[in-house]
Amino acid sequence: MKKLLKFMGAAVVAAACISPVNHDACAASQTGTTTLTVTVPPYVVLYYPTSLKVILADAGSTKTSTADVSWTETDTDPNPALTVSPFTAPYSATKALTVPKIWAIRGISASGSATVAIAGTSSQTTTVTNSGNNILISGLSVSSGSVASNSSISVPLTGMTPVYGNVGMTLNMADLNSTSGGVISGDYTGGQYSITVTVN
Repeated sequence: MKKLLKFMGAAVVAAACISPVNHDACAASQTGTTTLTVTVPPYVVLYYPTSLKVILADAGSTKTSTADVSWTETDTDPNPALTVSPFTAPYSATKALTVPKIWAIRGISASGSATVAIAGTSSQTTTVTNSGNNILISGLSVSSGSVASNSSISVPLTGMTPVYGNVGMTLNMADLNSTSGGVISGDYTGGQYSITVTVN
């Protein structure tokens, strides 16, 4: 009886292997295909200096210069300084200037772009002071390449290749033309702006 059962079992296996429906299950070599998916999360890296000094040229001179700020990943605090052309003395007007390549971003996102926004201590303005004298800095803006200057812009992301950007601002020099005197030179400090990058 046991021999008969073994024979029947072998016959069933043989029949299964001969059947075209189950042929792959009994082949000597088999191949299986697995579909692979790699999920890449969005990320962004922002490069920026922790301080910026704007140096006004002597009002009695014609000195001008431009800034081309750049840095590598090892430069944690480049602290660039920008010298701008002089105002017409006395300082009675506003002075618009653009600081080039003052920030950079790297990253990727679902849309391939990121929003870069700038804000001062009060909306798009901030103020620097020195012993009661003020310089109002208004019109804070960002721009990059052909992307027009604005309070926020959409910038194409290029992976690990950095995308550089600029900061624009206007200096209001009204307090430096006081008829009552007491206007002093030196460093006017205390102003701040913040740049925020968000992947789209």
